[in-house]
Amino acid sequence: MLVSMGNVKTQRNLEQINELTHRVEELQKEITRLQAAVIEVDRLRMAEGQWTQEKADLFLQIHRMEKEVTAREEEIHELKGKIARREAEWASSSEAMKNDIANSYAVGFEAAMEQACITHPGVDFFEVNPCYAVIDGKVVKDI
Repeated sequence: MLVSMGNVKTQRNLEQINELTHRVEELQKEITRLQAAVIEVDRLRMAEGQWTQEKADLFLQIHRMEKEVTAREEEIHELKGKIARREAEWASSSEAMKNDIANSYAVGFEAAMEQACITHPGVDFFEVNPCYAVIDGKVVKDI
């Protein structure tokens, strides 16, 4: 019986040792898993820092671009004003040139009439008008 009890005690000790060994193996696996998780957390923190910096850089770029857009809009506004002023000047100049051309035409017509009256004193040029044209041998109002 002594041998039997010693065997039972030994058996229990072996079972406890096996249980503890199994538990140690499980804990070592858990430690390995946790260490891998710590490494992943560190990697994610580093990535977060990089993303945070990139986000800050992008916000700075957006701010600079918004300033540039505002400056370009102001430049466009100024250029539109210059264009409007130039168009007004050109319209005024164009009207003045039209008047000058019309006056030159009238002066030239008058000079030609004077020459015609002197060179052909017996001809009546009363109906001759710079606004008329000769079409198909007839004097008609120029359109």
